[in-house]
Amino acid sequence: MYKSDKPINGLKQDALKRAGFCTQLAKAIVTYNYQDSLTIGLLGEWGSGKSSVINMTLDYIKHFVEDEQQPVIIYFNPWNYSEQFTLIQHFFDSLSNGLKKNKVKKIKEIGEYIRAYSNILRPAKYIPGAGQIIDVGLDAIEMMGKIEKKQVKRDFEELKEQLNKLLTKVDKKILIVIDDIDRLSSTEIKQVFQLVKKLADFPNTIYLLSFSVDIVVKSLKDMQFDNGYEYLKKIIQLPFNIPAANTEDIEQYLFTGLDEILEKHEKNFDKDYWAIVYTKSIKYYFKTLRDVNRFLNVFRFKMEALKGEVNSVDLIAITIVEVFTPNLFYYMQRDKEKFAEDEINKSLFLGVQKNRENLKQECDFLLNDENLVPKPYKELIKNLFIQIFPKWDNAYETYYAASGESKALLDKKCRIASKKFYDIYFFLSVPASQLSKTQYDNIISNLEDKVIVEQKILHLSDSLLIKEFLYRTEIDTELIDIINVHNLIEVLIQKGDKFQFRNEFGISALPNDLVLLIAITNLLRLSNDKKKRFEIISKAISECQDSIYIPIKLIIDNSMQHGRVSDEQAIDRQKQVLDLDDVLKLEELGARKLKEWADSGKLIKSQMLPYLLNRWKRLKGEQDVANFVTLSISNDKALAQFIKGFRYSIDSDLTGVVKRSYSMYFKDLATYLDISKVEPQVREIFNNKENILNDEEIDAVRLFLDFIDDKITERD
Repeated sequence: MYKSDKPINGLKQDALKRAGFCTQLAKAIVTYNYQDSLTIGLLGEWGSGKSSVINMTLDYIKHFVEDEQQPVIIYFNPWNYSEQFTLIQHFFDSLSNGLKKNKVKKIKEIGEYIRAYSNILRPAKYIPGAGQIIDVGLDAIEMMGKIEKKQVKRDFEELKEQLNKLLTKVDKKILIVIDDIDRLSSTEIKQVFQLVKKLADFPNTIYLLSFSVDIVVKSLKDMQFDNGYEYLKKIIQLPFNIPAANTEDIEQYLFTGLDEILEKHEKNFDKDYWAIVYTKSIKYYFKTLRDVNRFLNVFRFKMEALKGEVNSVDLIAITIVEVFTPNLFYYMQRDKEKFAEDEINKSLFLGVQKNRENLKQECDFLLNDENLVPKPYKELIKNLFIQIFPKWDNAYETYYAASGESKALLDKKCRIASKKFYDIYFFLSVPASQLSKTQYDNIISNLEDKVIVEQKILHLSDSLLIKEFLYRTEIDTELIDIINVHNLIEVLIQKGDKFQFRNEFGISALPNDLVLLIAITNLLRLSNDKKKRFEIISKAISECQDSIYIPIKLIIDNSMQHGRVSDEQAIDRQKQVLDLDDVLKLEELGARKLKEWADSGKLIKSQMLPYLLNRWKRLKGEQDVANFVTLSISNDKALAQFIKGFRYSIDSDLTGVVKRSYSMYFKDLATYLDISKVEPQVREIFNNKENILNDEEIDAVRLFLDFIDDKITERD
């Protein structure tokens, strides 16, 4: 439920403990026993709660004051009337209508007189130019013809005298409330005060006027009142200054509103991080309930859109920026580099003083731009950014623990300082090219159902988001169900060859298969039982029908940890995923699985054929490999397919457009084929290619011949 900016209606809604003040104001009104008109000023800044105080005061009068002591209450809001020359007329119309509704006959009669009083003033609005020069009704009369003026003035004075006599005899006060005076134009503000002081200063009337002194004084100065404060002293006889809201009460109101939102949308609120960010900066932003309500409304909207996808504390912080310094918020949308980062390079900030000074200059320049950061918010923004952005923390050498977190931790916590998550805070949605936390959690929370896990994993693969998911499993393991994690591991092993990865370029980009193997290994390590790990791997590979490369690569990786199938030494025993006897069993399983795939005709179709043949030989399958090769080149089609298995693609991104080309592992191919012996056969196949080969096979045969003819050479 969004917070309304409307004032509260009564004492029961008092959140700022102002009931005592309102009680005293009400008593000042009902205990006034003189007949002279009294003007009370309710003074406070915008957003300080003047309208709420009025409502609570009237609530007290209606419910806690005896009927005979209660005044007749007339509420007039001049802000509802835009034309300044009709404001006075509407005032008297409102006063007349309010009094005519009263049950007391005398008061009803006064309402009729005031209607006539208003009608005398009505011709003023038809006078050309009256909109600029009218002050009050008497000034309008001066604009009329001589005879008409004398008659109207006499009628006006006589009627006012009759009104005064009637009001003197009434034993009830008339309380006229005029709110929002500070929202009027300068001319209208002057009209209201002259109305109260000259035209409607009737006996037994009490005016309760609410406004901001500073705003009204400035408006009066615009109307050539050099000393607006002295002018107000002549109007306001009894000033009541709205008491400043207690900081603790505003804070409690804020916490109550935040709890209502967070309890609905947030399960893992970081209280320690919140305590730091709140006490260092956020708590000093809120001066009024209006400040709190504006913030809560925007935050509620953002939280409903981004629940589970961002860090709630950072979302609170950036909402603060949007509400209180909107120009800075829009600037931040366009300049990610000043705030977010790929990696916290300590040498950049801590070891190179010049770089730190340059960054500090950039931060200072931003803070000194008053269009972005108004002066009252300069230190608050600086302290806030130091807490949530490591770059700022390092620039000012404060080194708060919450800021100095690694990239992995920033990503894990979905922090705004992570480049991966930064844009989400501003655009209220997760880009289609990025894995959402909801997608990740939906898989992790369903690990007990392998079918669901497989469906969701393959969907991520189709969306080219599988690598992001694998990275996430490395840093976000708290929710992973260790008992059922085997289902996820089995899916990754059994479907790994099918995964589609987004192209990544650059020397820092990790190979896709390596990312997958690291993820599988990390998931296996969630269990400290090596025997349990072996059972998971063994079961997954034994039942595997759709993948062969990832299972074999996983087996070889574990063999290498024990110094087998490679020249590398064994790693520390504590770091080994499996015991040696189980590794030996996996090697036997791998050899059997490769033969099974070879016999079924699936192996020759693998895009990783050179690797698989090499590893098959190392798993003591030399004779099986030889038999497989012999069978694979037994006819022209089979030979072309075998050659195609050694072709590989090369993707480049030099112009912003991905370009794919092909080459061949020619040297590897030569370890299985007698090139000079098969060359004539391959040339004949190529010359008759249209009859037996598909496009990929034709291209592979062409590459093969180009290598023989020295048209291309193999990359090192």
